[in-house]
Amino acid sequence: MGRIVTSAQRRLALTWAIACVALCLVFVFGPWLFEQGRWFQYALLALIPLAIKWDRSSPSKLSGSAASRVVGRYPLIKLWLAACAILSLGLARITARTGFLLWDLIGDRGLLIALVLLVASIIIVVERERFVALREAN
Repeated sequence: MGRIVTSAQRRLALTWAIACVALCLVFVFGPWLFEQGRWFQYALLALIPLAIKWDRSSPSKLSGSAASRVVGRYPLIKLWLAACAILSLGLARITARTGFLLWDLIGDRGLLIALVLLVASIIIVVERERFVALREAN
């Protein structure tokens, strides 16, 4: 017998798809958007009320308590975050010693990828737990 996906799970999956598409668009068009300067500032200002409305309507968010619960429950995520911290400390030390400008090497996209990789593990676990909870709620 196959698993039944509820309508709440479908809505959550649609939210995931929209977030992934938005992240890809920012990754692809980010440098162009940042070059636009003033226009981009006003566009972001116009999107703030929409983001606030979406955030308030979201039933569960990645709060500090959810993140700490996930890190405490999954030792591999704790190891991943420790490895990211050690790598960051090493890169900071190399940059300070040599004067090498790391920003010139990785750029905006590299920083975005690093941030996504840092928090992606926690977000994936929290969202998976939400998905399973939605199935068990019905």
